Amino acid sequence: MELWRVALDWMLILLSSFYLCVIYNRLIMKSQVSIANYVYLILWAFCCLPILLDYAIGRPSYQTVYWYKPFIAPMANDYVSAIYDLLLISACTSLFFYSNYYQKKKIKVQKQWGGALFDNKVVMCLFIISPYLYILLTGNVSSYLTYGDSVSRGVASSGVSMIVAELLLLSVISFCSLFFRQDRLGTVANLVLIVCYSIVTGWISGKRFMLAILIVLYLFFYLRRNPALEQRKKLRVFFPLALCALLFFSSFYLIVVRPLRDTGFNSVYEMLRVDFGRDDVTKYVIYHEFFLGDHILDYYGQSFLSTLFIWVPRSFWPSKPYQDYQYLTSSILGLPISELPAGTTPCWFEMCIINFSYFGLLLSCVLIVALCHLTDCVKSASTEAMLFVVILALLTQSIDVYLVFVFLIVLQKVISFVIPTNNTRLRSGYGHKDCSTACIQ
Repeated sequence: MELWRVALDWMLILLSSFYLCVIYNRLIMKSQVSIANYVYLILWAFCCLPILLDYAIGRPSYQTVYWYKPFIAPMANDYVSAIYDLLLISACTSLFFYSNYYQKKKIKVQKQWGGALFDNKVVMCLFIISPYLYILLTGNVSSYLTYGDSVSRGVASSGVSMIVAELLLLSVISFCSLFFRQDRLGTVANLVLIVCYSIVTGWISGKRFMLAILIVLYLFFYLRRNPALEQRKKLRVFFPLALCALLFFSSFYLIVVRPLRDTGFNSVYEMLRVDFGRDDVTKYVIYHEFFLGDHILDYYGQSFLSTLFIWVPRSFWPSKPYQDYQYLTSSILGLPISELPAGTTPCWFEMCIINFSYFGLLLSCVLIVALCHLTDCVKSASTEAMLFVVILALLTQSIDVYLVFVFLIVLQKVISFVIPTNNTRLRSGYGHKDCSTACIQ
């Protein structure tokens, strides 16, 4: 490992950690902040923290998850590491300066709790129970009595898991929008309610990422209430504790719930890096695209095209491109897409590079800031939360399930034109609209 690589790695670690401290303090202590602050937390945890772990613990050797051994060469390559470091420094710096600009210029939109779909308690209650009603009505209750993913539950091929996942996302947004608008949150009944809801939702989802979504959305909606200064100070430990709790649960899951063949520290560490790190897939596509000349897609923009037309059935368009994670996994495992046993979780930076090559490096940073700006310009907290989850999914997940929010946002906008609603304003004292982008209800 060259000395200049070490210096560049530590530049990323120290600079991103400095940004993190400033942004997290602003997020907790200020009442009017950009969504970019929340996005930065996710970016740091999934893309910057792994580089710190490379020095604190070591790079994964992929002995347990041996099918990911193709990651070893890219992660060991100094020039690949340099491109990754510069890309992340650019992304972190862009979000940091945009959030500063938002704060200083006070570009605010007068916020409201709901919207056309999320201002009616009856509708929200139906949304909250929708995944459980669907499981009951489709006769799949027995499949969800055990904790696990869709494959272990036997519902992966039926399409049930996809619909349940979409309904769960709708349920979570509705629950948060209804729960956090109450005047008194700290009652025993409310604490029991939110704990029970979190456990049931996490169980039905079967994915640890759902716990991460719950954590960030609880923080988002709670801070949108504009809590008192003393309450804000107590929240300083929230992110570190939440991160530790998520890692603890994930470790427990890998050791006890679905134990690995080897439950030693190195094996669990490797799995956690695969589950929560996105440096590996990003470096993999940098290595193949820029150094090996091995274009993973058949043509540039192919998987972006798939995302844009995900609503079109393959029966109607047989040659429709596959999703990004399928092309990525096919390249990693050396198997045709039709024979893939599972999928590798993609990343926003990986997706931009794989689709647009060198231009994707610039596009990835610009579009994330643009999406944050669009989200800052919406009027309702529920719509803001949905867009935030879409950005979160873009950064760390396959986007297919989360596109249901795009449909809901458009539907909410249409309904708001037809049936005007009297939304409850947030108590955070947001200023009047001063934003050049058209606002979304």
